[in-house]
Amino acid sequence: MRLLSAIYGFEITRPISYGSWRIEPIIDSPEQANTLARDPEAYNLTAIVVGDTFPENERFKLEGVLCFIEHLDVIVFPAIQLIDDAEPDASKLPRILRRQRRHSGVGAVIARDLLFHQSRTDFLTLAMSKLSDDEFCKSTKFNILFFKCIETFRQRSPFLEISYFLLFSGLESFARASLNDTKTRDAAKPIYSQLSSYGLNVVLEDLSDLPRSIRTYARLRNSLFHNSEFRHTIHIGNSEIQLDATTYFFHLSMLVNLTILKAVGFDDGHTNWEAWLDRQMHY
Repeated sequence: MRLLSAIYGFEITRPISYGSWRIEPIIDSPEQANTLARDPEAYNLTAIVVGDTFPENERFKLEGVLCFIEHLDVIVFPAIQLIDDAEPDASKLPRILRRQRRHSGVGAVIARDLLFHQSRTDFLTLAMSKLSDDEFCKSTKFNILFFKCIETFRQRSPFLEISYFLLFSGLESFARASLNDTKTRDAAKPIYSQLSSYGLNVVLEDLSDLPRSIRTYARLRNSLFHNSEFRHTIHIGNSEIQLDATTYFFHLSMLVNLTILKAVGFDDGHTNWEAWLDRQMHY
């Protein structure tokens, strides 16, 4: 039995194999593939999945991984059986699945095939393996962190406070589960410990470097969650400093992305691990 599925909105120029299925690009031109994949107003057909089996739980995880890579909503269509095991024919699939606004995250987190040939293949393999590892997900709650991360930009109408809470709560759950720490009241402490163990250059608190301080993000989470306030005032000496969630949301979002890369063991040698501060994802 051969199965065929369609992918809408993911840039791929080189085949990727995982388990019993294979993703095959249908567009030869890298620039056209990029244009169609990152179309903010439509879901364009960019690849197909062919395999002997393609369970629904695999499709669900694959869709999430592709969304994370692009940081745009990507759709993986349910598989259909090919008659008499015929050769897959992408020309019979709809070229546009739907026209609808696609909300962007922080730009593609994994570099394009055109730049680094193996990066997307390596990340997909690592991420699918971790999401399929029930023991790993149970002990770390990695799956919760992962899917909360991608839901921040898959919402129909993203709300900053909801997105911020999803990111912070996912990070907190992951850190507490990984460290087996359910008792520390200060959420910033287990997050700081876990991220430090990955080699990310964070600090628990440094009032002279607020973006690097985990307590900055904890204070803003508390203001949003408890008071519905986007700002939090802290006192440094005789001065008052206003922390604004709209400013720090990018830092938190990128920090979560980098944590996910660390958690799956991905490092293509081109990732800037300070990207959450300087906004430059790749070298």
